[in-house]
Amino acid sequence: MTRVRKTKLALIFFLIAVGLTNVAFIKKSQTLGNLYFDSEDVRKGASYPKVLTYKGENIEQAKWQYLIDRVRKSSYMFVRNSETFGGAKAATHLLWKFSRKGKGVKTAKEFIYRIASESSMSGSPYLVKVSDKETYPLRDVMMNELRRLELYLEKDQLSPSEEKKGI
Repeated sequence: MTRVRKTKLALIFFLIAVGLTNVAFIKKSQTLGNLYFDSEDVRKGASYPKVLTYKGENIEQAKWQYLIDRVRKSSYMFVRNSETFGGAKAATHLLWKFSRKGKGVKTAKEFIYRIASESSMSGSPYLVKVSDKETYPLRDVMMNELRRLELYLEKDQLSPSEEKKGI
């Protein structure tokens, strides 16, 4: 076998390995796409009706407060700087961090990315520990929760005539 052929074969094996790695990553991302703090119907929680009462700019604040409430009531454990905490302590930390570093945060997405994504001390991501073997970035789980909340809000804020038209 010539050197050029060996190099081509090595390159092909490398590309296949990278492709398989990406497939595994996509599968994990797809399961994360359905990961929420719990399977409870969003509209049955005590926080959801409060969000519905807000309009305009205030709704963004209501959304991130809703997300903190979801963290607080979650049965998952949360990892920050290699220490594990329950939902209540994780929520308290997020509120504390917002009070210190939240100036200028206007949207729920900004809250997630600027406050709830990583430690400002170490730069390590905040994690949600689903089981002994599974952890996911808190940012990703909160984004799932936010998308789900916004879908329900959009649906519930439609007038009955708009719903009948399928809008």
